[in-house]
Amino acid sequence: MTVKKTSDAIETFRRYLKLHNHNITETRDRIVKEIFMMNYHFEVADLWKRLHGETQISSSTVYRTLDLLVEAGLVKMVDLGEAHAHYEHIFGRRDHDHLVCTDCGKVIEFPATAINDEIEKTAAEKEFTISSHSIQIYGSCRNCAAKNKK
Repeated sequence: MTVKKTSDAIETFRRYLKLHNHNITETRDRIVKEIFMMNYHFEVADLWKRLHGETQISSSTVYRTLDLLVEAGLVKMVDLGEAHAHYEHIFGRRDHDHLVCTDCGKVIEFPATAINDEIEKTAAEKEFTISSHSIQIYGSCRNCAAKNKK
């Protein structure tokens, strides 16, 4: 993610916080900056490790800020088939879904234009307003499928 997009994400988050009467803090800015430097699906523990060495940010602040980022539509919680949540930043990125290898844990993102079109069509037919959606397809990646055949 470029510095410009990171600063745009921070500004967008600040506007969201102000609109919803939340405090705008340097700590929250720092968390957003760190998240938008990670170009992969991350766990709270990953983020905590990256933040913990240089600042005294509590884990509760990290969790609360992540919740606000999800509410603001800048970050998405993703279920990758594990007992804990994963997150990814979605601000400025095209919509996509995930193929998740249940053997090695590899996550492959793919644009789901046709699927999304069908979801929107079905929602319109049912007079349903979509707030979000998430598709994860579980199976084996090429390498693991080849290993499993042997």
